[in-house]
Amino acid sequence: MAVDPINDCVAGTPQNRINTRRTARGDTGSGSGSGGGSGGGGSLQRPGGNGGAKETFTTIRYGNDHGAITFGKISKLGDVISDVFLQASEGTHQLSMDKDGPRKGFTSIVAPSNFQVDCGRDNKKEQDTVQIHAENGNIIITASSGKIEFNANDIEFNVKGESGKEGNFVVSASESIVFKDCKKFQVDSKTKMRMATPGSCEIVANEVMKIYGGVARGVSDGCSVKNDKNNNQSFQREQQKT
Repeated sequence: MAVDPINDCVAGTPQNRINTRRTARGDTGSGSGSGGGSGGGGSLQRPGGNGGAKETFTTIRYGNDHGAITFGKISKLGDVISDVFLQASEGTHQLSMDKDGPRKGFTSIVAPSNFQVDCGRDNKKEQDTVQIHAENGNIIITASSGKIEFNANDIEFNVKGESGKEGNFVVSASESIVFKDCKKFQVDSKTKMRMATPGSCEIVANEVMKIYGGVARGVSDGCSVKNDKNNNQSFQREQQKT
């Protein structure tokens, strides 16, 4: 569950209710002044008994009209406490390190504009400069209204599964899949390779075309009415199901 910049954050400048403390009775109170920090007397943090809102009495906030940092910020819904919450003057521009609730252990970065990572200036070409590792779970990269572009000297995909159900590489497109401008295009399959379409298929070689098979068999719809001596009718009907 990612941070919702609209429903989970207070819009406006960070000094505007950023340090709101919610109690079980729905009481709200400011935990700091406009430019300094303050904290409670004890190290107490517990869920409220009425509605499950979080409580903390040790929140500290430092900020001004340009930004703020809060230690122990309670989310607007009252269900998550952030150990560290960094917020810019634009209310949804933020970094949050959450400690509990539905986002326990989350680190969330929200940017209203670009997000850029620039590194490797002092590294050598053969070094690994950027690493993203998910010890468990999936990695999802989404461009809701744009393209995802990869540019590199070489690009390698290595897919290795531990069982017969894993180790799959799937490409799905609603329009075209195009491989172009390469000098060589090779496909090596250990067990089976199949190309199938309910429409037309073209294989073109302007110079020499070589087709080899231990046994070569050509089947057409000519055997659909009357089977031939090689019993190709069953193969023909199976392909019609594709």
